[in-house]
Amino acid sequence: SEHSFSSLKYTICRPGVGILTECVKYEIVPITLDFNDNNEMKHNSNIISKLKIGFSLIVSNKINENVMKILKFINDSKSYESLFKNIKNQSTGGHFQAAKNILSRIWKI
Repeated sequence: SEHSFSSLKYTICRPGVGILTECVKYEIVPITLDFNDNNEMKHNSNIISKLKIGFSLIVSNKINENVMKILKFINDSKSYESLFKNIKNQSTGGHFQAAKNILSRIWKI
């Protein structure tokens, strides 16, 4: 529900476009888990890191080490404030722009 999402500070997720859209919409910092098995997930994890709006982690056999990295990250309020500021400044409405672009190309045919 909207209330549930709006009460979150972080989400730990596989970085699909759906959950990442919700993170930006509700200003939630994503912690993405890239299992290195899907090009979309790799790409989205890279974008999260590049935009500095979340924390991305490549999941490997070193799961205990990764859990410790996540816990350290969650407890670092300075990192959170920086990422939260960046996610708050993300523009929204990309789906409207994409639709306009598609429609303009169709009408020009």
